[in-house]
Amino acid sequence: MNSIERLAAFNQGLPVDRPPYMLFHGTFGARLTHQTYQESEATAGNIAAKEIAVYNAFGCDNVSVNLGLNGLGIILGSQMKYPEDASPMLDVPLLSSLDELDKIDLSKVSFEASCLLRKHDLAIQMIQDRLGQEVAVAYELTGPLTSAASLINIETLLRGTRRQPEQVHQLLELVTQATLRIIDAFALNHQTTFNITDPVSSGALISGKQYREFSQPYTQRIVEHIKQYQRGEVVIHICGDTTKFLTDIASTGVDYISIDQQVDLKTALEIVEELPVGIIGNIDPVKYLLQGDINSIQQQVAQSYEAAKHSSTKYIIGPGCSVPLATPIQNVTAYVEAIMHYGRM
Repeated sequence: MNSIERLAAFNQGLPVDRPPYMLFHGTFGARLTHQTYQESEATAGNIAAKEIAVYNAFGCDNVSVNLGLNGLGIILGSQMKYPEDASPMLDVPLLSSLDELDKIDLSKVSFEASCLLRKHDLAIQMIQDRLGQEVAVAYELTGPLTSAASLINIETLLRGTRRQPEQVHQLLELVTQATLRIIDAFALNHQTTFNITDPVSSGALISGKQYREFSQPYTQRIVEHIKQYQRGEVVIHICGDTTKFLTDIASTGVDYISIDQQVDLKTALEIVEELPVGIIGNIDPVKYLLQGDINSIQQQVAQSYEAAKHSSTKYIIGPGCSVPLATPIQNVTAYVEAIMHYGRM
């Protein structure tokens, strides 16, 4: 089985040749190709090279190109800092307050206007040319709250949910419209699938009530728009402890929720057991993949499969967040080998 066949069978409850697994490797892939993170994102060819290298080395069931947490901000005019071995960081946001929403020009969200979107589209095509018959290539979108935080200081945004809720909703409407434009553009390539990353919707930053008001409705619209095009599953990853609003995340229509290591895996599986959603996660990428040894990695993989053993919820093992760039290659190898052993038991 190749990855496309494996995931299709797994999602239908059919037998598979081996357990599917995820490896959130956009940063780690730079190391594998002897690049800094910024070098690995500088050109379409470099992006494609790291994704192809990781897939060829480890055979993971996910390959993607990332819009980036600050991608929409870059497109619309926020200024960034670019550390060598980390994602771009917001330096000067486009908006200094929620009263400046007229600065947002959605005409910039197109292949014609954005070199970032053109680069990502070309990278996807390059990966598909090499791997498209074996594994689905996803474009990793950014969730509405995180996209909004690429345009305005996050403290101003979160404070606005209490003091200026109408303006926050207006901002979220604009970033949602921008995201729908991105989906429309990338969906012209019929092989491209879509996932969503939304760390600002973390339980460490917002309450369940705030999630239901300011994140869930806009995320649901994005998911519904994706599903007008997509034949595969939509995965959403949200950092931090989302235990209290897992059912609300599920209500967006996503097919899988990728959970952070702060969420208890067994509890998450139980919460969504009656819902049409699966769980991905949640090996701690820092404590075990970066800093751990082979034995501790094996134990964590074994414990994850043990937690899922009696659940009817679809479960795919994966890291709880992005695998750090400095992660030892032998630790990722140990992770994969442990999955092949314990995932078959």
